[in-house]
Amino acid sequence: MNLASGFQVALPLGAPPAPIARATGPWSATRARLRAILAASYGSANPHALSAMAAPPTIRAASALVAPDNDLSVAYRYSAATGVLRYEGGGNKSFGSGTYRQFPAATQAPSGGNLGSGENGVLWQVRLVADAAKLAFRLLGTARAYRFIVDGRYVGVDGTFTAANTGTQYLVLDFGSKAIRAITIENQESSAFDGVYVAVGDSVTLPAASPFRMLVLGDSFTAGTGAGHAGDGFAAVAADHLGCSDRWLSGVGGTGYVANAGGALHALPQRIAADLGRFAAHGAVDLVVVAAGLNDVGQSGITSAAASVFSAIRATAPGALVFVVGPWDTLAPAASSPAYGSAKAAIRADLAGRGGFWFVDPEGQAFSKSDGTHPDTAGHLVLGQWLAGRVREASE
Repeated sequence: MNLASGFQVALPLGAPPAPIARATGPWSATRARLRAILAASYGSANPHALSAMAAPPTIRAASALVAPDNDLSVAYRYSAATGVLRYEGGGNKSFGSGTYRQFPAATQAPSGGNLGSGENGVLWQVRLVADAAKLAFRLLGTARAYRFIVDGRYVGVDGTFTAANTGTQYLVLDFGSKAIRAITIENQESSAFDGVYVAVGDSVTLPAASPFRMLVLGDSFTAGTGAGHAGDGFAAVAADHLGCSDRWLSGVGGTGYVANAGGALHALPQRIAADLGRFAAHGAVDLVVVAAGLNDVGQSGITSAAASVFSAIRATAPGALVFVVGPWDTLAPAASSPAYGSAKAAIRADLAGRGGFWFVDPEGQAFSKSDGTHPDTAGHLVLGQWLAGRVREASE
């Protein structure tokens, strides 16, 4: 356990991923590119491998920029489309008369969702490079803590709350001295981002894009349920170890290939077009992880439903590497049930002959839990590191 950061380090366990077909295709170039990236930087200098900042900035929460922060007058705002802020983790949904940006990533149903219109926000990040001694983030007040990453380290894993849970709020990072720093702000669900303010003479510039983009489709595990923050969910942890900042998490609890919460929610076949299309509209689809099946255990029709999901992915993203994980083994290290084995076999049944697909088997991979089913923060860390290890093996 890394006491400075609160993150546990665990070695990936389990069987290596099974390639479904050896044939080549457009995805082969993606695999070669991923191999080169991971050979140079796998697991290094990422927020879930490093301790939190030893000398973090002072953070002030306020509802207005008053002294000593009233000098922060140069604005880079979402509504002004300044082009120096890199938005990752979800689509572009304006909120509050276009003032704020929210980040839809999952389509849960025709209506409802934490962003309305049936859409869910799960985890988002805004990245920038600031040459400043201090800067203010203008945000929507929320009961969820905003977290900051500076030069690859969390300022603090617990995050910072705004002064009020509604309306326009500010979080000021005061470093005490001017320097060029890479800064990321992240939050989850219905939280929203407005912009960044710095003093006259300071500046904000656009950071480099993520070397590849990653979409994770799944259930409550993908949504980070059980972790203290969605940013500590297994999908975010895996993405960090793979060096991928542009990760979109399409996680809807209670769903699967056929499971749909008694008809109240979309199963994967019903939401795949919207979620994959939303992701593809913002850039290349390099890596897709489908981590579902736990809610399908004991149900029928899994193979045909999974086939429709896999076909939709390949039709939309011919160059994507696709990792099919499933289902999570909630009984490990005890033996799994016959129904679990049947569900796993049903998912795998359609994968034969699909080039660029890998089946990743989590059976036997134990993890600590927040309840009887979901991982806690440490459990998500274990699963995220495990998944990152499997993706790395497949790239070699």
